[in-house]
Amino acid sequence: MAKLRSLAALALATSSFETDAGLSFLTIGDWGGAALEYPDHPYAQNVKDVSAQMGKTATEKDAKFVVNTGDNFYWYGIQNTSDFQVATDWLEPFKATSLQVPWYSILGNHEYGYNVDAQLELSKEHPTWVMDARYYSRRVQLDSSNYASFVFLDTSPCISEYRASAAEGWDPCSPKYPTCSLSGAGDDFEGACGFNANINSQDCSKQLAWLKDTLSKIPKDDWVIIVGHHPGDEPDVEDLTGAIQEHGFDLYLNGHAHLLSYYHVDGKGAYVTSGAGSLVQSADQLGGTPGKGRTYNKVNDLEVELMADPALFASGHSYSADFTVKKTGFTSHTFSDDYSSLTTDFLDVTGSVLYSFTVKKGSAVEVTI
Repeated sequence: MAKLRSLAALALATSSFETDAGLSFLTIGDWGGAALEYPDHPYAQNVKDVSAQMGKTATEKDAKFVVNTGDNFYWYGIQNTSDFQVATDWLEPFKATSLQVPWYSILGNHEYGYNVDAQLELSKEHPTWVMDARYYSRRVQLDSSNYASFVFLDTSPCISEYRASAAEGWDPCSPKYPTCSLSGAGDDFEGACGFNANINSQDCSKQLAWLKDTLSKIPKDDWVIIVGHHPGDEPDVEDLTGAIQEHGFDLYLNGHAHLLSYYHVDGKGAYVTSGAGSLVQSADQLGGTPGKGRTYNKVNDLEVELMADPALFASGHSYSADFTVKKTGFTSHTFSDDYSSLTTDFLDVTGSVLYSFTVKKGSAVEVTI
């Protein structure tokens, strides 16, 4: 179990998972949709399918932890640690024994609708939920001599559209995004959405200063893995990506886009979108009488009209993808036995490997397929 130390001392909190062979972990994002019982949107089924396969993959690979890239409880986050979504979205679907490992978690934009601090408090009741702060770092001991430093960011306050006065850009809590009142669960979602005020209560400049300082303290022989909710080209209030690129890193993990993707920013670096945990579907007809005048949706495929292309965002950085698939799924990551390389597999709900790539420690931009 993790050994915690105060982040106030600007030290990397350390977790130890020493293994005899190369350590494995899983990454999933945008998975908090089981509570959204829309009549014609099978989000709950997507979560059921992906969590079942994650349990199997975690067993097969002896996964030591899960990296959670955010959007944990749709639509607006939670108000309290006792909210029903904690059980419906997380505890129940992800109950496999193999998934009772640390979940290193970050905030997505949907967390900012309600009480963000409630998610920081979850670990007091559920020890496998790890969220030391809105942004934090962990140094993972892989074996007797190898370490990986994980830096977990809170990217939402660094998106200018979220901070602006125009409500159309507030995701969630905008007229152009679905609201909790559409849920078939009745009136279970309660409370005014405070998204814009919550976002503007945070200082992205302060986070950038923390990021630079944290990166400077990472031992030079460590693996460097960055985790943020948004794709690397999107934060535009401060240049988080520039700081990461300047220091050097081995892997960037994110969610937000409801798909699986391997991409580069400014033509370099290994970036992974693992945001296909629940809200992934399409309007393909499955038969029967469609509800509300719409066709039934195909489980585990993309609902195009609800997903923005990450390439459309302008932050001074370019986006280019080598692989993108619009299917419900997750990623697994396995270090080589000597910890000189790290392989990422993209998996769908059947466990099929859709794509794979490998990075070498310290290569930063050197990638082999």
